Amino acid sequence: MRVPLILVLVLAAVLPCGAARAQAPTPPTPPAAPTPSTTTPAAAPAPATSAAPTAPQAIPAPDIVRRSEEVSARLRGLEETPAQRAEIEAIERRLPAVAEDARSRVDPTLKALAATPSSGMLDNFVSPLLAARALLNGWAATLSRHATQVESNLAELGAQRAAWQATRTEARRTGAPTAVVGRVEATLNSLSGAEATLKTRRAHVLLLQDRVSQETEGVENLLARISAAREASERQLLSRDRPPIWQAVRNLDALREVPARVHQWLDEDSATLRRFGQSHGAQIILHALLWITLSVGFHLVRRRVPAKVDADPRLTEASRLFRYPFAMALLLALFLSPWFYGVLPRPVRTLLFLIGVFPVLRVYTVLAPRSLQPSFVALTVFFVIERLDDVAEVVPLFNQLLFLAEMLVAITLIVALLFSYRRQPDESPLHLARAVAMLMLAAMACGFLLGAIGYTRLGRLLGSGALSVGYYAMLLQALFRVTQALLTYALRVGPLTYLRLVQQNRLLIERRLGHILWWLSVAGWVLLVLGNLGLIWKAKALTVALFGLTLTRGNLNLSVGDITAFALTVWLSFLVSRLIRFVLEEDVFPRLPLARGVPNMVSTLLHYSILLLGLILAIAAMGMDLTRVTILVSAFGVGIGFGLQAVVNNFVSGLILLVERSIQVGDVIQVGDLSGEVRSIGIRASMVRTGEGGDVIVPNGTLATERVINWTLSDRTRRVDLRLRVPFGTDPQRVLNLLKDVCANHSGVLRDPAPLVFFNGTGDNGLLFDVWAWTPRIEDSIALRNSLGLEVLAAFKEAGIEAPVPRLEIRMPEGTAAALDARVPGAPAPLRGPGVTPGPPPPAS
Repeated sequence: MRVPLILVLVLAAVLPCGAARAQAPTPPTPPAAPTPSTTTPAAAPAPATSAAPTAPQAIPAPDIVRRSEEVSARLRGLEETPAQRAEIEAIERRLPAVAEDARSRVDPTLKALAATPSSGMLDNFVSPLLAARALLNGWAATLSRHATQVESNLAELGAQRAAWQATRTEARRTGAPTAVVGRVEATLNSLSGAEATLKTRRAHVLLLQDRVSQETEGVENLLARISAAREASERQLLSRDRPPIWQAVRNLDALREVPARVHQWLDEDSATLRRFGQSHGAQIILHALLWITLSVGFHLVRRRVPAKVDADPRLTEASRLFRYPFAMALLLALFLSPWFYGVLPRPVRTLLFLIGVFPVLRVYTVLAPRSLQPSFVALTVFFVIERLDDVAEVVPLFNQLLFLAEMLVAITLIVALLFSYRRQPDESPLHLARAVAMLMLAAMACGFLLGAIGYTRLGRLLGSGALSVGYYAMLLQALFRVTQALLTYALRVGPLTYLRLVQQNRLLIERRLGHILWWLSVAGWVLLVLGNLGLIWKAKALTVALFGLTLTRGNLNLSVGDITAFALTVWLSFLVSRLIRFVLEEDVFPRLPLARGVPNMVSTLLHYSILLLGLILAIAAMGMDLTRVTILVSAFGVGIGFGLQAVVNNFVSGLILLVERSIQVGDVIQVGDLSGEVRSIGIRASMVRTGEGGDVIVPNGTLATERVINWTLSDRTRRVDLRLRVPFGTDPQRVLNLLKDVCANHSGVLRDPAPLVFFNGTGDNGLLFDVWAWTPRIEDSIALRNSLGLEVLAAFKEAGIEAPVPRLEIRMPEGTAAALDARVPGAPAPLRGPGVTPGPPPPAS
């Protein structure tokens, strides 16, 4: 109890003193003391010298003039540039119109949302709002950049002004000359003026930024309400939204509203088109100039195509398309519309689709079989009618009646086309057209029935969706054919034909690019169909949700999007590496005077570098902290040092072989008893092709550390050795002359180095001669040895020199033959002749 009692006494003494200090008057400028609740031993107040900001340093007197000139130059750099002024003025000029347009859409959109519109009408409302949001977001980013720059400049001027104020104080204290003090005062005045100008600019930018933010918030709110209405519409897709047609026709008085509502709708579309023309005048002019330029270019190209058709039949389709250069140019120009205007309002998009009908029909009347041309025309006409059906949505009954009439006419026409197909010759395009027609007939019949019983939204999704699916496929197929024709022609004329990679790989390039264009067309078709059916937003949401799925294991947190980004980045790095190496090997290396082996070294090292960079980018795209990766790689390196020494040794040895170039691809080497041609130098091992036709995998470490004979390091010449034997008694000089003549007359023997023929002594059965001849290609050494040997034998035969016959001389003791005859009954007679010398009799047994 002694310790608590001491604590109580201490508190009793301290608390009254604290209360007295709290009641006492506070001095004018006391230092701020930390409160007991926030004071800890680790957070003790720092000394005043470290806590106080650093005082501005006065500029030395000898540097005042120079620093003043630097300040003047810097202030001139801080002035607003014409480009910056133009950006701000453009935002100020266009912001009121955009704001007025966005506000004018609020009431009509809210009224339409109250009537549960279809997905198509919702898209009509969304398109201009998305365009306005994109424009406002761009302006917000521009203003934020300007505000940040102005704020940074103000901070810089504040620091400069403090330094020059300290300089003025110091100059007055030290009695500096009046001119120096005047220069300091002038610099301070310039800084103050620049600060005032920057503050005015900052206020202007911040005010404009606030206006843009308010308009953006209004657009976002309206888009959120449309999104909610869309979700409600999708939930009601399977519910009846109209009464059956036999009940709806009882209220035909509703059709009286059609003229007024249609007129109002057309006025709104006309106003939208006018506003679009006013806000995108420059883009429209550039778009028109692009179409004119393409038309003129295609018209000039058309004159050169027929001359090349006979030489290359692949240009036949291109020549047929180039007969209509204006239609081709219009189709390509319309395809590039999103790059000119961004998000297009619904009336503008409809107008562009209607204009695009003409070039699409022109392409199909040129390329499609005559039996299928009526089908494409009918599909295009119904798509145009379906585009104009947006006007009918303003009156539900009129919309329902018009939809049923359209489906009924379309069904009748499709049935007629199916009957007409039976009278046409049996062809594969006709089978595909018949299958597509059957699918469209089924979809339109279902749409007609659903629309008749009151499920108009679902029926329009099926019926109109079938029309849109067919026309979009037709549109993108036409664009694909036009682009493929341009590609086919571009690969057969200059300047691409001057490239070696095009000359040697034209068909490969054309096939690969054709596959890429085809898949791009399929992707574009899917996006267009989803957008027309009103499912693009749901598809985006599902895609985002799919890529957002997360796998968590301890500290590891990976999503499907991260894994996909990693895989795509690695895959793209392989593609980029292959493409770059293909271009280098086909068109760059052959044109440069590089030493042998340098192209392979550059290609391989570039391949490794691109893959390493791709791996780093893939890890970054996956969202993994690179510092953790560094630690992991370090730990992995330690493991490699202990467990994968051979792999690392072979990898480093491969790099050494590539850089040192002592062994290159195509060299003929010999390692121990292995001899063959080097086909590749890989990461871990190299592949050697033997003369017997086998592929031997040799670790790179073996090639880098062991004794290797490289027969083709400096050149590909090879010496052929031929050893000959002639009988004793032959004139050696005559043989030497004969061999020299054979080597001199042989076409495969190099003259430099000259063949060498020399006498190599005597052997068991004759005189020995050696022939050393050189061939320029090591691959021809065996053939040269064979042909040279045959010619030497022919020359010997012609000169009467016979090849020595090996002789074996056997000496037998005297009486050996008689003894053998006595011991072996029926043995042949003993050998006689000059080659058999009788020897002494055998010893007695």
